Parts: sequence; structure tokens; C-alpha cells
Amino acid sequence: MSGGRHLGADLARFVALLGLIGMVVAEGEPEWLAWVVDGPPVLLLAVVLGVDAVLAAERRLARGDAGGAVRAMMLRGMLLAALGLVLGTATFWVWGFLVPLGAAVATASVALLLPTWAVGALATGVLLGAGWCIAAARAVLPTLEHTHSITTLVREPYATVADVALTGMHPAIALLGGVLLGVAVGRLLAAREGERERSLLAGAAVVGAALLALAVAIDQLTEAWLRGDLDAALSPAALEMLLGLWSALVPHTVELQLLAEPYSASAVELARMVGLALLALGSVGLLAGALRGSALAWADIPRSFGNATITMWSVAAVLRTATIEVGELAPWLEGWAGWVTSTGVGVIVVSAAMRGGRGAIEAGIDALAERGAGGRRPALGPVSLPDDVSFEYETQLRAPIGVVWRALTEPAHILQWMHEPARAAEMRFDVRPGGSMSWRTPLLFSTHRVVIDLVRMDAPTTLVQALRYEGGPVILTSVDRLFEFDGVTTIRTRNTCPDRRIRDRALAARWATARMHERLATFVERQAAGSGTMVG
Repeated sequence: MSGGRHLGADLARFVALLGLIGMVVAEGEPEWLAWVVDGPPVLLLAVVLGVDAVLAAERRLARGDAGGAVRAMMLRGMLLAALGLVLGTATFWVWGFLVPLGAAVATASVALLLPTWAVGALATGVLLGAGWCIAAARAVLPTLEHTHSITTLVREPYATVADVALTGMHPAIALLGGVLLGVAVGRLLAAREGERERSLLAGAAVVGAALLALAVAIDQLTEAWLRGDLDAALSPAALEMLLGLWSALVPHTVELQLLAEPYSASAVELARMVGLALLALGSVGLLAGALRGSALAWADIPRSFGNATITMWSVAAVLRTATIEVGELAPWLEGWAGWVTSTGVGVIVVSAAMRGGRGAIEAGIDALAERGAGGRRPALGPVSLPDDVSFEYETQLRAPIGVVWRALTEPAHILQWMHEPARAAEMRFDVRPGGSMSWRTPLLFSTHRVVIDLVRMDAPTTLVQALRYEGGPVILTSVDRLFEFDGVTTIRTRNTCPDRRIRDRALAARWATARMHERLATFVERQAAGSGTMVG
């Protein structure tokens, strides 16, 4: 799901999607492929959902609504788990990860109330202890022969809860550590301070590579022990101590599977999963931060895939299962199964791109969670159409008018809310009446420079701007009038276009305007809170 947006996290979600697809096709493939895709993509998705939760909670936390932020994250997790339970009734086993993932997100919601260092410590503790808890639970608790669903929850509630929390293929306790880790990373990313962000992502990649190297080393050491190569080098007591330190396996199964084998519940397996997840998040985040110009436009393609991961996976799973069932009844249709699935997923991708890079399920979960958590007045109010070429709306911001004016007109402030770091790096400023602001933006897999001419600036009440592409005519003139009452600033905006066709296109892109106003609201409310002028 999503709230705030971060290009690196969005692309990391796309990497997780590729890994989930790899889980399906890896059967019978080389052992190293299964070692990479069996487990880590799900944990990477858990980490990214933790990052998303922090970005989504920014505005609520900035205005002191910590309880609402916790409730919204908890509801996101519960809705995700409910989706998994419903789909688990009808589709194949890979849906087993959605319910524990949702349970982990819901459980981790209280971490929004903790300081960052405490969240990091809690994540480390959970990840270090998860393997032993899982192994002990698998030895004594009932297990399901198939994936959990609403059906198993009714028929076998105890076994279903155990399966989701501890004994299943992707236990919630392990994914909880990933979500907590994502919350800690998201807290630091939310600051969006260029060099600090790059250092954080580089550190995540280095730690991930180190954990991965450790998992590989212990895995190879265990394999050598199983072959008897270490009998002369280490005493039996030393070997037992080494295995006891890393293995969460029942002793009599140690000879049957390696410590880092997928789903073995060992500490080495979790090191492998966390290592690959951090390496992917850090590396992809650094790559995203280095993109410029046309590369940013092309990055929007995988970004649209990543932002619709849950929707795409849901559609693909249902379509694939349905076509297989139909194929059993009518064998001549079996060959069309892949085409039907691909077409359905393609429709979802196009839909996600048109919705601003979010799938229908992600958008629906976000909306329900925010409404269920107590709701909030959207930063961008309803639109009215006074004539054929104009439209009007209001924006309410819980910050004094001076804070809002500076956010709209001072380059240092604009850079912090208008764009992501990669896009903001190419902004140009000449902020004065008669001056302009400009930046490059993707358009049909190419880039164009957008220019905003500053026609009039009457601080702090009136701002008139003209939008155009570099070298082209004005396509929209915006008049913003600012009013303050009781610490709340209202911006009344009237946009006028050259003709009705352009006005309708501007209205169709209202989702982009709404996201920009959400970022503005988050920024000014944080600024107001920091200056001690925040209203209750």
C-alpha cells in the first residue's frame, strides 16, 4: 500500500514482485535460484510495507495524531490479511504469505509510537529470536496441510492461527521483524536529506551483503560438516556448539537439510532473507537516487508495476487458477491460460499507471484504512466548475499563513515537498515577480521541462502562476488566494485553461495535484509543529 511516496521503495517493491514470480517458476530450476527467491521476496515486501507505513503516517504524526496513525496502519494490515483469507479459499498455495504479512503489519503498528532506535532494537530482537520460536512451535503445534483461508479459519481455527503466526511457510513472527525493520528505515528516509539518505541506503546495502555472506559461509561450513570434512579440524563439542548457535532445526533433521535451506526456520535462513532484502532495498534505493532526465521517465514503468504488486498478484492468482480449472473441463482452453493471465495483468498495469501508479486494491485499502482510522479532511477539497475553461478548489492546511507562504515561495522549502530528491535535483529557481521555476518531468517515456512563470506575488495572500512546457504556450494559469483563521490556512485556487479540452485533461490528472497537496500539507504541518505554532 502507499501513502507517501519514495522512488527507491517503489522500485524495491517491483523487485519483490519479480521475486514472487520467481517463487512460482523456480521449481525444478537450479538450487541457487530457489535459494534467492524462496522467502526473501516476501520479507522484502514486508520491509517495504514498513517504509510505506511511515510515509503514509507522516501527516498524522506531524499534527500529533499518533493514535490515528497507529489505527490506520493496523487497519491496513487487517485488510491485507482479510484479502489473503478470501483469496486463499479459491487460489493456489502462494497466497499463504498474504495473511501473515497483514498480521505482521497490524502488529507492528504500535512501533509508530516508539523512537527510531527502539524500533531498530525491537526489529533486531524479533529477527534473532524468530527462528527458535518457529522451530519450537513446529514441534508442538498443529499444522495445516494446505494454505490458510476463511474455510480453515472456521473449521480449524487453532491450527489456522498457529499456521499464520508460527508454523506456516512464511510465519508472521519472521515477517514482523521485516516490517519493524522497514519502519526504522522509513523513519530515516522520511527526513529526505540528500546525503543522509544516500548514506542510509548504502549502509543498508552493506549490512545486507554482510548478512548474505555470513549465511553463505555458514551454509558452506555446514555442508562441509555433513561430508565429514571438518571432523579432523573441529571437535564434536565445537561442532555441536556451532550448529546450536545457528540452527533452529529439530536435532534429528539437521542431517536432512542445510541450515540456510528455505523454510528451515534457522537463524542462517533469516540472515539470508534479511540480507537479500536489505541488499535489494539499499541498492535499488541508491540506483533510484542516481537517476536523472529520461532515465526517470523509464523508471516510472517498473514503478507502476511495483505500486500495483498486490493488485497484480491478486488478479494473476485468480485468473491463473480459473483458467486451470476451465482447462480441466475443456482441455483445448488450457493453452490459453497464460495468455488470459498476462492480458489481465496488463490491464491492471495500465489501470495503475492511469491512477498515478497505484493498483485498485492498494488504493482501496488506503482509503478504507484512513477512513476507518478516523478519517481526515483531504488537503485538496472538492472541485467546482464555474465555466467551460476554469475549475476551482480549496486546500486547508493546519499551519499559519506565513509558514504556508514560505513553503510555496522559498526554494529551500519547495525542494523538500514538491518532488522526490531525484526529480528535485534538476529544479531551477528564479523566485520573484516575473521570474520562474522549472524542472524536468516524464511524459510518454521521454522528459520535458515544465516551467512555472511567477506572474504576481503579493506576500502572503496572493500568488499567480502560469504553467507551460519550455518553449510552448501557457496551458494553465493558477490564482492562489491565502486566508488564515485560527491557525488554519485556506488556499482558494482558480485554474484557467486556454480551452475546455485542456481543462478536462487537467481535471483528469487531479490525482497528481492531490498527491502534491498532501506532500505540502505534511511539510507545512511539520514545520508548524517544529516552530511551536501547531494548532490542536
